[in-house]
Amino acid sequence: MSIQWLEDVRSTDIETVGGKAASLEELTAAGLPVPPGFVVTAATFRTFLESTEIDAELFRALEDDGDRLADAALRARKLITETPLPESVRDEIITAYRSLGGDGDT
Repeated sequence: MSIQWLEDVRSTDIETVGGKAASLEELTAAGLPVPPGFVVTAATFRTFLESTEIDAELFRALEDDGDRLADAALRARKLITETPLPESVRDEIITAYRSLGGDGDT
């Protein structure tokens, strides 16, 4: 599964979903309002980087611009957003997004 619903995330799931998503569970547990949503799992993101072979270029961009964090972030973002997702991951994300009320036409 490429995504995990926030309602199923636990604070101990940092390795699976990352710190931000795990923190949302802590906010929910504290009684704070957290809107429904989902995250792409860390494993899916790693597989995306490796299968599209952009991982080396991504890390090189971060190393080259390490002293200029804003430049490195822009290069990384451009590289990731301009690389097509595998169709199965894309379809799963669109289906989840539509179930939240989005149109999926992004």
